[in-house]
Amino acid sequence: KQFWTPPEGKSLIRVLPPWEKSEDALFYKEVPTHYKIGPDHDRVVQCSGDDCPVCEKVTKLSNSSDPAKQKRAEKLAVQNRIIMNIVDLKGDKTKVIMWSTTENNLNDFITWYADADIHEFYHPKTGRNIIVRRTGQKLATRYKLDIKDDPSPFKKWKKVKKHLFDLDKKFVAPTRKQIKAIMEGTDDRGYE
Repeated sequence: KQFWTPPEGKSLIRVLPPWEKSEDALFYKEVPTHYKIGPDHDRVVQCSGDDCPVCEKVTKLSNSSDPAKQKRAEKLAVQNRIIMNIVDLKGDKTKVIMWSTTENNLNDFITWYADADIHEFYHPKTGRNIIVRRTGQKLATRYKLDIKDDPSPFKKWKKVKKHLFDLDKKFVAPTRKQIKAIMEGTDDRGYE
């Protein structure tokens, strides 16, 4: 299992440092994503940008005078997933997993990063653990994030650092042709 889904209730995680070593590297990756595509409206695909057939369909549906088509356009419109490397501190503390979360949660992380007293909350020696509280199911799911008051060294860092996912390589947008095949239900594998 490469992705973490927070269970209902309270969890404790450690967000891991950037997978790149550059000065301006981020601890997360924004992945523009379309949901509810395909013949059964049950597929997810990464947006390919300017040449994205899903975006073209969204524009066409949005311009329709039919309220049902406009509503369908809203469901297909691109949404940003925020992906980061984490360790579930209530699980295997030596296993790196990815968390796909929302821009709302990213705002909490950015606020902590901007706070001079906290800043690099993901730092292996001076970082802090994050409390994730999840309530609800499906569309009613809500998250509340809190940061521990005191810094705590992540003792398993040496074991996990070589297992960080390179999110730039992991999340490469599919081609126009691949997206069209997903939309038509003729693809042989997902590009989620």
